[in-house]
Amino acid sequence: MATDGADTSGGAATVGLRDSRYDPTDIEIAAGDTVTFTNNDPYDHTITSAEDAGIEFDSGEIGQDVTFEQTFDAAGTYDFFCEIHPTMRGTITVS
Repeated sequence: MATDGADTSGGAATVGLRDSRYDPTDIEIAAGDTVTFTNNDPYDHTITSAEDAGIEFDSGEIGQDVTFEQTFDAAGTYDFFCEIHPTMRGTITVS
């Protein structure tokens, strides 16, 4: 399941990066699901796991219209942020 309008059809969720924020910021998915992030802004962003996220992931800098996918196999709560714009933050909850 997703909150804040994330598309979770087919065991996946979609998150847009627009206006220097993640949309949605809070995502709920099942273990084994993949989250696809798409940068809709005209400048670079990252999708980077927080230090205590439980798993490490980092998209590196991605430009406009570029996507990054991350699969979450284990239940837990995974915080993430943009290294370029650290006020951009989100949470993925895996059940």
